[in-house]
Parts: sequence; structure tokens; C-alpha cells
Amino acid sequence: MVKRKLKKEEIRKDPFREFLAKTFSEIETSLEVYWKYYLLGFGVIVLSVAGIYFYMENLQIKNEKNDLLVNEILEIADAPVMAKDNPERENYVKSGMKTYLSDDEKSSELNKKINELIANGPKKSQKNTAMMAKASDLARKGSYEESLKILDEIAKDERFKVSALQLKAKIYEMQNDFAKAENFYKEISNLNAPDLPKPLGMEMLGEFYQRNNKKEEALKAYNEALKILQDEKAKIRENSKMPPATFVLGNGANQDVLETKLKEKIGELNS
Repeated sequence: MVKRKLKKEEIRKDPFREFLAKTFSEIETSLEVYWKYYLLGFGVIVLSVAGIYFYMENLQIKNEKNDLLVNEILEIADAPVMAKDNPERENYVKSGMKTYLSDDEKSSELNKKINELIANGPKKSQKNTAMMAKASDLARKGSYEESLKILDEIAKDERFKVSALQLKAKIYEMQNDFAKAENFYKEISNLNAPDLPKPLGMEMLGEFYQRNNKKEEALKAYNEALKILQDEKAKIRENSKMPPATFVLGNGANQDVLETKLKEKIGELNS
């Protein structure tokens, strides 16, 4: 069938063209009548996006402020308590490091900064870092029960579990509760966490036994730690054409240095 061109009259009556014309007409009418609403909707979107950027920027500012507070808290926690006539005090002051004249003065400033951080809505890691410093300060002053309550909460966060367990073990050891301290040191030795590999945990357990005159138990812990290190070294040599001369354990510990320490301790106990 031969196609023919539509006449102007037929074009005007073409259904598809009539549909397009009607649609454009309705859009035009809608814009004329409802332009304020469209503009308002666009304004809401713009404000929403701006609000998100404002929130993110404020969140970053708050996090940076909280990080500075955490650094101050750690600096206070590490600061020594020295008498005015202590000759070393002047060197600390000249180097810009904090020093305190009494434990009460140090605790007061520490708690002030911790309360300021908590009031500012810190992230979980920031809060737990500060509370770890508080727990250490309480333990140092002999407030063991209060310190242990804080540590129970901190230990629920895997990132702080090792530090919390170590302090709990030390607290029970200071209280001469040998059984509880031993349980925590055993738990530490079995963690094999990224920040505390098993050989380091076993060494801590051995040192605990050695401090408490448990020679056989200490030797067992040291020998187990040494065996783990030597097995790891043999595995690396077997699986690598060019094995490293040494390797670094988690927590920044050098394998060779730890191996030497363990051999010395074993030799000391066997002498």
C-alpha cells in the first residue's frame, strides 16, 4: 500500500498529536497555577541537602573537638605526681608536659575533662578510651570496686577487651585474690587477639605465676609461648622462598626479641 502525506486538516485531527498537544497544555496550566508549590518543593530539597552538609560538617567538628579532649585525658592520665622540690619536675614543665602535686589534683582535672567529653556526645571509642583512663585512676587510688564496674562495661567492646581484662587481672592481684587474678590472666593468654597474640598473653600468664612463686606453672607458660613462636617461624620458612629474618607480632612486639626474653626467663627459672 502506497503511503500518502496527511493533509493539514487530517494532521490536526491525528489522535497522537492531539494527545501531545493536550499534555503540553495541561503541564503549562499546571506550572502557571501551581508554580509556587513546585518552587517550594525545590526549596525544600535544596534546604535538605544544605542541612545534610551542615550536619556532616558539624559532626566532623564535634569529632575533632572530642579527639582533642581524649588526647588531653590521656595526657593527664600519663602525667606524674611530683613534689615541688623534685628536681625532675622542672624538666617536665620545661618540656611542656603536665605534672601534678597530688593524686587528688590529678584526679580532679581528669574527671573534669571526662565529664566535658561525655557532655559533648562522644563516639563509643572516644568514650571508652576516657572511661579506661578513669578506671585506671580509680584503681590507682584503691577504689577497686568502682573501677571493676567500669571495666565490666568496657570489656564488652572488643577493641578494649584486652586492656580491660589486663587491668581487671592487676586489680585482683593487688587485692591478693589469686584465684580471680589467675582466671583473668588465663583468659588473656587464650585470646590470641590482633593487639595481643597468644605468645604475649602466655608470657603475661608466666610472669603472673613467677611473681607469685609458682615456678612450675611459670615454666609451662613460658615454654608454651616459646613453642608457639618457634612453630610460627618454621611455618613461615616452609611456606616462603625468601622468609623474613624476623616478623612482627601484634602490639608491635618483635618475635626475635620476645623469643630471647622467654629463653632468658626459662634459663633463670631452671638455674
